[in-house]
Amino acid sequence: MFDGNGNQVGTTTMRTLLGGATGTIADVQTSLDAWLRGQGHGTASLDADGRLEIELADGRTIGFRDEAQVNTPGAAAADAAIGFDSDGDTAVDESHTGFAAFFGLNDLFAADVPLGSAGSAESLSVRADLLSAPEGLSRGTVQWDPTRSLTGAYLVSSGDGSGARALATAVGEGTAFAASGELPQVTTGFADYAGMVIAHTASETAASESATARQEELVETLKQKSDSLRGVNLDQELADLMLYEQAYSAAARVMSVMQEMFDALERSAP
Repeated sequence: MFDGNGNQVGTTTMRTLLGGATGTIADVQTSLDAWLRGQGHGTASLDADGRLEIELADGRTIGFRDEAQVNTPGAAAADAAIGFDSDGDTAVDESHTGFAAFFGLNDLFAADVPLGSAGSAESLSVRADLLSAPEGLSRGTVQWDPTRSLTGAYLVSSGDGSGARALATAVGEGTAFAASGELPQVTTGFADYAGMVIAHTASETAASESATARQEELVETLKQKSDSLRGVNLDQELADLMLYEQAYSAAARVMSVMQEMFDALERSAP
């Protein structure tokens, strides 16, 4: 916890608040809320989506710093590994990194973690308020100064640009991406990987559209063939009708002649 000048006025760890390394989301909120209220710094609650909402007292700012070593103030920063039991069967079935990101406190991204889904990748996005007002983005990070007080202290500085530099480095440098779908395993920058995803999607879309067009053409061809086999050809039917009419007329004429012959024979008999 920091004052308006970026000086540390309070610090704790989640292990200390929880009394260990495990706990429910409600446990995290309850213990953090108790600490904030006890120090007079503010309150912590959960919104309808399970994200932490922290209300701070005037002149206070808060920072969450994941560290590589437990109970070692000032240890190197490293994302916390979070095992999440999403279906409540007591078995961890999802893995996430970063305390702030998991609880919706991330400075840049916001993501609802869909239960039982592929994870935050489905809903990851830049916070709407930062898109409309980019000046609200924190350019610095929580720093450790071992020379402050007797045991050292954390601080934030208005002139610190370490966060912005780290973001630029992460976007530009090579990052190892695991194979996903038809995309191979590759080490490249985020922009280049995004280009690969877009190109692959465009290729798959074009292939799908082409396949759809071929299927539609096949359906139309089969429909025409079906119509030609089961349909009525009026010209042919008219020709057949005329043929039947002529045959009927000829048969009627034969019957008439035969009747005249029988009549003639009857008259000639003595």
